[in-house]
Amino acid sequence: MNLSEEYSADDLNFLEPADSAMDSVDLSRETFKKNLQEVAIITRDFTRTIVTTLLPDAIAYTIHYGCSYDDNPLVDDEKTFPEDYDQEPITTTSAEHVTSLLWRDGFVPEWINVTVSHEDGKFTYILLECCGRYSAIPKNMYHIQQGRPPFNVLGPPMPPGYRNPETDGKFDLYWRRK
Repeated sequence: MNLSEEYSADDLNFLEPADSAMDSVDLSRETFKKNLQEVAIITRDFTRTIVTTLLPDAIAYTIHYGCSYDDNPLVDDEKTFPEDYDQEPITTTSAEHVTSLLWRDGFVPEWINVTVSHEDGKFTYILLECCGRYSAIPKNMYHIQQGRPPFNVLGPPMPPGYRNPETDGKFDLYWRRK
């Protein structure tokens, strides 16, 4: 396809996870909290491999609710919480507090993007950008293949042209502010 040709979403092929992958998805409160804690550590440790900024071991979480377009009709067993869209971000150092805010009677955001946002010398702040649609059904969860649905570990924004630490070295987490 050359760049002048039209294309649409009809051109995309989606791979559905195998049913066996769905069988292993545990959306219990305990597993949600465990996955949250694990992905926070994985995200911090991954970010340490590409940035020069010192990231403290202690973790704080910042929740951003409703980071998705949710005006499409909901499918079976999906909910939205309209009050979330007016919420200011919430920051806490407690994984238990995060779990109490995001695990709602078995319903959890269908995806949560996880990245390091900043540090303050005491804490590494983990940004949780949450889908506005909640579900209690594994087939509605994103990032099943990553092993800790609904969490998706992301790196921090990278400088333009940055390829990798081997060729370009590490970069300052705050490169955009300079």
